[in-house]
Amino acid sequence: MGDKRMENTMNQVVDFDLSFVPKKRIRIDGDDNRVIELNTSDMGIIERIDKLANKMDELSKQYVDKKFDENLDEKAETEELISEIKRLDTQMRTIVDDLFQSPISDVCVQNGTMFDMVNGQFTYEIVIEKLLTLYTDNIESETKRTLDRIRKHTNKYIPQDHKKKS
Repeated sequence: MGDKRMENTMNQVVDFDLSFVPKKRIRIDGDDNRVIELNTSDMGIIERIDKLANKMDELSKQYVDKKFDENLDEKAETEELISEIKRLDTQMRTIVDDLFQSPISDVCVQNGTMFDMVNGQFTYEIVIEKLLTLYTDNIESETKRTLDRIRKHTNKYIPQDHKKKS
């Protein structure tokens, strides 16, 4: 009988709701079929940017510096070019998805490649820049809310004459 009670106790599971970290739903180009979800409170993105920036730069350099064997005929050179662009695009999509910890690249860049150029910028740069703005805005807003909350609780401990000087 003692064994049965211990077994029941061991099988009990305590659930915690950690869904309080909401992911923002972002619609791309006003298209309801192109929606991504991001945790714009994720401070880990700073570390991921730091870690992945060199990889993005290296792929961009490889894209710009593409060199081909001059001995290849036109068809072989075209096939090599197509293969190389596809390889670089696939690698950049993986990096961008890793950066945001979400499969965003196929939603944000449905047509073309991450290396298409617009006004002197690669498409992947534009996507990252726009999405990082959401993180920056959210982190600034949340920081202000946190500081306001802390002040509300600590103000009662600050002498009145000190408050007037601040």
